[in-house]
Amino acid sequence: MAKKLITALLAGFVITVSISAYSHKISENLRQNIVRLHIVANSNSEDDQNLKLKIRDKIIEKMAPVFDGCENITQTRQKIKENLSEIEKIANGEIKNNGFSYTAKAYYKLEKFPTKTYGDITLPKGEYEAVIVKLGDAKGENWWCVMYPPLCFVDSTKGVLPEKSKEYLKENLGDEEYSIITQSKDGKIPVKLKFKFLEIFG
Repeated sequence: MAKKLITALLAGFVITVSISAYSHKISENLRQNIVRLHIVANSNSEDDQNLKLKIRDKIIEKMAPVFDGCENITQTRQKIKENLSEIEKIANGEIKNNGFSYTAKAYYKLEKFPTKTYGDITLPKGEYEAVIVKLGDAKGENWWCVMYPPLCFVDSTKGVLPEKSKEYLKENLGDEEYSIITQSKDGKIPVKLKFKFLEIFG
């Protein structure tokens, strides 16, 4: 009886470690191939939250043509470095135009994110490269999107992930990871990033 118990405990330990290692591997692949945009409002007041959304729209409007030609994450990183001060300038211009006295600061660094769903796409929690735009005291609710693949710059309101982004994910994550973290039907339903093995093991 004791031997069976020990064997069961060892088996459970091995399974747990294996799942954890596999989860880490997939999360690391995602982290290395995704760049996010994070805008933090000055406060949760209605005016500050409305301004946050105006700044979001202005950054997306102005930066969409800049990032449109990026074919891989290396090009995206370079464009971010070249345009980080411009992103900050856009935010500060919108703040001034709306009569606010505080300022914005833009950063490009690794940042921890909680699990976040964008339409039909769910990214697991973890560290991701991100452009962070902090408005004033940066104590308000945040707004996120994905800069690469360029989900910030496409119409995601319909829950449709562009074929180009799906192809990118498949190329960079590999067939095994792609098949685990995506769902598709007839190749037409948007990709949904989710850990199926977490469903299997509860």
